[in-house]
Amino acid sequence: MEHGEILGWLKEENPAGLGEVFRRADHIRRERHGDAVHLRGLAGQYL
Repeated sequence: MEHGEILGWLKEENPAGLGEVFRRADHIRRERHGDAVHLRGLAGQYL
């Protein structure tokens, strides 16, 4: 990604454009971390 593209997405206000940002972010998360739920961070907040 180019710097200008990242800035454009960070400033996006159009719901359709935001949907694309969320889809791409979810794709990268799934690719790198899978669909497992990590509870360690959540449990640490309540202990």
